[in-house]
Amino acid sequence: MRPGRFVAHYVPVEKILFFQDIYQTLKPVAILLSYDLMQQTENIELRWMQNLALDCGLTAIQAEKMLARLFGEFHLIAADTQTGLLALVGFRQCKRYC
Repeated sequence: MRPGRFVAHYVPVEKILFFQDIYQTLKPVAILLSYDLMQQTENIELRWMQNLALDCGLTAIQAEKMLARLFGEFHLIAADTQTGLLALVGFRQCKRYC
């Protein structure tokens, strides 16, 4: 794996292998900064995302299609699950900033 930008929400089931490859590629003192789309835990979050998309200029139809893609094309996990996977592969400290 080459250093660069990676998007975890496109990685299907084997996210642990994805994070393990990243961990093994980084230098021992390196910092991994991950900014990713996470699984929503409440319906209010989905409405918030839809309203944000509308505020950014998407039409109502485009915003609905965006939400549909969340369940069809993306492989989302909860933020706590991602933190656990990062710790499992060897990252010593994991912090979430939401």
